[in-house]
Amino acid sequence: MGIFRSETMKHGTLVLPSDRAREYLDCIGKQVDIQFVDMNEKTMKRQYKKYIQRIDDMERILRFLEENINKLPNVKIKKSKVENFLEHDNIYELDQVEESLNRLYVQFVRFCNNNKDLINERNNAVEEMNVILTAMNQLNPDASKNSIMSTKTGRDKSLPFIETVNEENAFLSSSMVRDGINMMFTNISGVIKTKDQESFSRTVFRALRGNSYTYFQNITNEMAEIDGTISNNINNGGIHKSNIVNNNGDNNNNNGNMDNVSSYTSDKLGNRGIDEENINELKSVFVVYCQGSAQSSIHEKIMKICKAYDVKTYDWPKSYELAKKRLKELKEIINDKEKALRAYEEYFINEIFVLINVVEPNKNSLIEEWKLFCKKERSIYNNLNYFEGSDITLRCDCWYSANDEEKIRHMLINKSSNDLVSALLLSDKVLTPHISPPTYIKTNDFTKTYQTIVDTYGVPRYGEINPAISTIITFPFLFGIMYGDVGHGFCLFLFALFLIIINNRVKNKSNNEILGMLLDGRYMLLLMGFFSVYAGFLYNDFFSMPLNLFTSMFEKDKVENGVEIFKRRMVNDSNTGQQIPASPYIFGFDSKWLGADNELSYINSFKMKFSIIIGFIHMSFGVLMKGCNSVYFKKKMDFFFEFLPQLVMMLSIIGYLVFLIVYKWATPVGYDGFNKQDIINTLINMYLMKDLTKDSQFYKHQGTVQIILITLFVLCIPTMLVCKPAIRTYKIIKERKRAMNNVNNYYNSYAGNNMNFINGGFSNIEKEMTNNFQNNPSHYNSGVSGVYIRQQHDTAANVANTSSNVHSTSKNKNVNAKKKKKRTDDEMEAHLLGPSSSSASPNDGMYNMHDDLMQHQQPLHKENISEIWIEQLIETIEFILGLISNTASYLRLWALSLAHQQLSLVFFEQTILNSLKNESFMAVLISLIIFSQVFSILTIAVILCMDTLECFLHSLRLQWVEFQNKFYKGDGVAFKPFNIHKLLCEGERE
Repeated sequence: MGIFRSETMKHGTLVLPSDRAREYLDCIGKQVDIQFVDMNEKTMKRQYKKYIQRIDDMERILRFLEENINKLPNVKIKKSKVENFLEHDNIYELDQVEESLNRLYVQFVRFCNNNKDLINERNNAVEEMNVILTAMNQLNPDASKNSIMSTKTGRDKSLPFIETVNEENAFLSSSMVRDGINMMFTNISGVIKTKDQESFSRTVFRALRGNSYTYFQNITNEMAEIDGTISNNINNGGIHKSNIVNNNGDNNNNNGNMDNVSSYTSDKLGNRGIDEENINELKSVFVVYCQGSAQSSIHEKIMKICKAYDVKTYDWPKSYELAKKRLKELKEIINDKEKALRAYEEYFINEIFVLINVVEPNKNSLIEEWKLFCKKERSIYNNLNYFEGSDITLRCDCWYSANDEEKIRHMLINKSSNDLVSALLLSDKVLTPHISPPTYIKTNDFTKTYQTIVDTYGVPRYGEINPAISTIITFPFLFGIMYGDVGHGFCLFLFALFLIIINNRVKNKSNNEILGMLLDGRYMLLLMGFFSVYAGFLYNDFFSMPLNLFTSMFEKDKVENGVEIFKRRMVNDSNTGQQIPASPYIFGFDSKWLGADNELSYINSFKMKFSIIIGFIHMSFGVLMKGCNSVYFKKKMDFFFEFLPQLVMMLSIIGYLVFLIVYKWATPVGYDGFNKQDIINTLINMYLMKDLTKDSQFYKHQGTVQIILITLFVLCIPTMLVCKPAIRTYKIIKERKRAMNNVNNYYNSYAGNNMNFINGGFSNIEKEMTNNFQNNPSHYNSGVSGVYIRQQHDTAANVANTSSNVHSTSKNKNVNAKKKKKRTDDEMEAHLLGPSSSSASPNDGMYNMHDDLMQHQQPLHKENISEIWIEQLIETIEFILGLISNTASYLRLWALSLAHQQLSLVFFEQTILNSLKNESFMAVLISLIIFSQVFSILTIAVILCMDTLECFLHSLRLQWVEFQNKFYKGDGVAFKPFNIHKLLCEGERE
């Protein structure tokens, strides 16, 4: 049990104190495998749903933090160490972890929002600074003489800013501004995307009918050269992402990783809500000169146009002095924002590294510890939701292995030694009928893959033979028969060894699903490679080339019409000195067969017959497994009327075919005076009952043997078709008659024994019932139920006793009802552990007679006779047809082996051999180098990948359909235990 069959399962009820139920489940989930049954499936009452909701919020915060931490460069979260976590998981508490996560989440969101606001304010300050620089160039007479630009020219020029101006220039510019004010000119300035400036200029020109002047200035480094502190903020005509969004790294005193994190936080986290496209686009400063005041309609039109183009406008300074003063203020604002950004980043980096740092050396990071803790708590509270009970105790039905029962009891005793309310496990002595226990099959790294293959078809029924054990050998062997090649099999074997070596390093560190599947199936790939090498030696095939490992038994005899004819080689006997035939090739095909003109006919004949032999052995083993299951479950009808007829039919048809194959191989020509006959014709003549002659016989008494086999086969058909359903039908009819007789006797006995009670005692009952109802209406039903229960279960009592019992019962009920107003501790425990008479509904007794009758009538509707016959008819037809179809299906072993060998041969001939046909040495060398690469690529892509998958799928088909359908039901229920370690490991892989 445990590997060949399911573990012996037991059903019980686990009772836990409510206040410490979580601690008990935590302890149980770490040490034993136990599956809980949902006691609230119908009511959907979940006592711990609030805890699940809290854990959902915690996991959401963890996902949010982990996604952002994973974006950090050169930062990795230490994970995949479940064993280390379970050693010290008791240091974490749900309230503390929840508080820490909420605090981090609030700080993180606040940091992102503040960082976003700071960056927006700094970017606005930088844009305004560029507007001020453009204004200073306009207000500086020396600069304005050298650079003037309008929209009519359609050209943008960068005007350098010259900070040193004399007082005359300043006075002149001030006078120009004053004159402009007196003439009621308005300046509207801002920053616009460079690609939109021409469209913006045309729109303004058309809206104002040419009564405006628009000036554009590209944002460049030269315009931002105010001092060394902000010279990196503007670059190449736009707000550069790495400088404006990122902080300067000059003041960062952290290590290399901290530098990377700092750069990231300013570039990624602090940049939420900012359009990356806008940051990378070039921008230009514009100023529109128009006549009119700020309250004029012209000014309003320009502002509407700016709003349509999503343009930010800034105040245009009225004088050079005001521009210079404002420039100084903007420099201070930018420096302050950068300092604030760096302060926020340093604070956030410290918080992030608290989550990244490991709790202890070679352990998980703190955020990974919290993730595992949340998964563990979720699984605990999910299982606690299956429990029902009150504020004192909780109870839940459960399944567990019989081997773990003592371990569970010992654990509960130790855990509840100091508790007022003890935890206990109440096990059922007898399993509930008609409820199949879950199937629990223990696996390890070696058998896990094979068990997965079997479970994919269907979970084994509880107690039936587990086909995964035989699959460990049969599946790789069938694959090897189809894939047989020494070279290819050795490559597959080495690949499996490589997976075994790197498994511990890569395990749970990669989220690649395909790699995970390969690592799980590493041992199966190892056996597949081993049997492929074995079959390759059997076929004497190494990359489609023969291996002359042993001395051939053939030698060249003569050449006729260009065809070489071989004969058996003669050798000298060391003892007698006479010439004797050479010994056969020690193992596999003789190397002389490979490359011969009749190679395909010989090898194909062998592989086809060999496939039939393998199929017969495989299917016969499946039929034998059915017999073993029948004996184990003590099903005599299945053993005698299904297993034995199927075995006889298998041996009489397919077994006889295999006998003829082996007999033809083992006996020489003319053995016992009979010639070698064609096997297919022999079988056809056998089924047609044709007379045999000496020229059409294999062996003596062949006709008698064949008649016996056909007779057995024909007799097995009605035996399998009729006997089992006939017996079951007879038992059902007999049971129905017996049930009907019991019901009739029950009615007659009830009516006869209670006639006097009905006639003479009913008035007393009515009086008693009336008194009870008047005194205490709540006991009305109780009194009646007591009468009916007593009368129903004591049908042999006489009328006098019955009448007296009615009065005494009614009085006792009234007395007991008063006493039972306050429940005792025993009654409370009985109420918590299950329904009893003390907690039954008052009306339950009214229906006891009806329920008893329904139990008598239950077999009437248990089975349907027509379904039994139809089911047996289908199974009989399916097996008989399967004898031929399933046997023919095993011919895929021959077909795929032939395809594999021929495909490999074509690749070798068209690449390597063709390169060797050149006459020149250099041509041979060059072509050999080139075509050897082509041969390697084709071998890896087609043979080692595609053909491996093809042979795998065909082996899977033979395992599921041809083998398992002979005995395997596959309708079991998988055992899904509450095991914290398994849950956490599965969660890591997902």
